[in-house]
Amino acid sequence: IENLLRSFIIKHFSISEGVSSWYNQLLDSQTSNKVNQRKYNENLFSHIEEGKHLVDTRMWLTDFDVLGKMIYSHSFGNLTSADLIERIYEAENLDELKHIAHPNIVRYFESFKDIDFQKKWEYLEPIRHKVAHNGFINLADYQQALEYLKELISFIEEKDNEKINNKVVKESYVDIEKR
Repeated sequence: IENLLRSFIIKHFSISEGVSSWYNQLLDSQTSNKVNQRKYNENLFSHIEEGKHLVDTRMWLTDFDVLGKMIYSHSFGNLTSADLIERIYEAENLDELKHIAHPNIVRYFESFKDIDFQKKWEYLEPIRHKVAHNGFINLADYQQALEYLKELISFIEEKDNEKINNKVVKESYVDIEKR
């Protein structure tokens, strides 16, 4: 589910915000620094040539909890209070200001509310960590986790297919061609 959500987020923001710029608008500087530290430790899949990474591995090095927050709590482009203040000055009216101040779940992922995405993701987080680090979970947690996983996987796959079948906006084609 972790990689499925990564893939969906990459597609969503590449299409809606442009291929080259969306990642830096999605994470605060502390999280970006953590991911960049990992990126420089990842020599096999993140090969550096002429100072540039040949494969962008940032999303794959982003923590489980942060992936969920990209959906339900982060607000695209409003990473710090200074960013938000800048947006306030740039906004032409109150409706525009309200729109940009909303978290991503309101701006982009409204349907994720309908399935209680945040509740389920936060439930799965400690279980994922236990399993990833060879810890034990009890049967009730295992059964609940399986139920949530089935629901979320089905939902994300459906949203992913919708994203794939939508047409890409012209600006995104320009970004792709520049690379």
